[in-house]
Amino acid sequence: MRQQSRGFFIKIDIKRPYLSGFCKVITAARVGGDYQRLPSFITVKYSLNFRKCQAILSAFKHKIRLVPEPAFSYIPLANTLKGARTLETPLLISALIVYGISLLLYHRQNSRSAYLVLLAALVLHFGGLVARSVIARHPPFTNMYETFVLLPFLVALRTAFWKGSFSDRFRKILIGTIMVILIIALLLPQSMKIPKPLMPALNSIWMYIHVPAYFFGYMAMIIAAGYAMLILLKKEAVVPENIVRRMDNEVKIAFFFLTVGLITGGIWAYASWGNYWAWDPKETWALINILVLAFYFHLNVATKQKKAVVVIIALLSIAFTYWGVSFILSGLHSYA
Repeated sequence: MRQQSRGFFIKIDIKRPYLSGFCKVITAARVGGDYQRLPSFITVKYSLNFRKCQAILSAFKHKIRLVPEPAFSYIPLANTLKGARTLETPLLISALIVYGISLLLYHRQNSRSAYLVLLAALVLHFGGLVARSVIARHPPFTNMYETFVLLPFLVALRTAFWKGSFSDRFRKILIGTIMVILIIALLLPQSMKIPKPLMPALNSIWMYIHVPAYFFGYMAMIIAAGYAMLILLKKEAVVPENIVRRMDNEVKIAFFFLTVGLITGGIWAYASWGNYWAWDPKETWALINILVLAFYFHLNVATKQKKAVVVIIALLSIAFTYWGVSFILSGLHSYA
């Protein structure tokens, strides 16, 4: 461990879920009586279990000062959360209501008015994302709640500005999906909505490539699954070829972005933890997702129904990877 200059203190983060075999050493400076994060941090890259890590920390006790967690206070949460409730939530609720109006107008076959209302909902939704970004002081895709707000926005953006690709019937399916995801976001516990600063491993340029790549892939998979449901609800002979062709295109888009996400994730992991791959649960399931999608392109007899079934299985696999793994399996991505 390199020696620190006088006036600097060390915090050792040895939380089991986040550590996962690594000792993290974060430098902090005492300024005006408060401990503040510095942009730089040291990573001790030992592949050790938890007890060995504790032993190493004990050996350095005479050289370091352990700073208690409250010293790194996360943002003045009282005022921040008050601002979140007065701006962010009303904008998202308003967007949800306006999406519902748009859906009703599409149902009544008033396409032009429905499209204009959809644009209004998109503006309100974007306002909610901007409010969240200002409040949290980072882009809105670093925790479960934020991604539940971001994903329906991406689907809505695609629905609004690729309007030539979608029929009014299919647009109703997408708007309904957007509303369901947004309702889930709003109903999440308040504890999951508390904004927190980025931990050092997340404070990287790779976050702005890796995470958006995955969510562009998720957006394409939701649209592909919409086409898959249309195919499964019809007989093989009466399914239009253009629906299958559009589903193929969406799966290709999803496969591309999920692959980009996996590769950039490996690079980011090496920069943060010293390993390209650690068989972390979310890493493993991300690879499984790509393998399932690859199966889509290698069907021996690629019937419309078989393709649709593979798309649904891939979507379920992706849903488990992002939401199921986060709650059921702990690892380096437990914060995501």
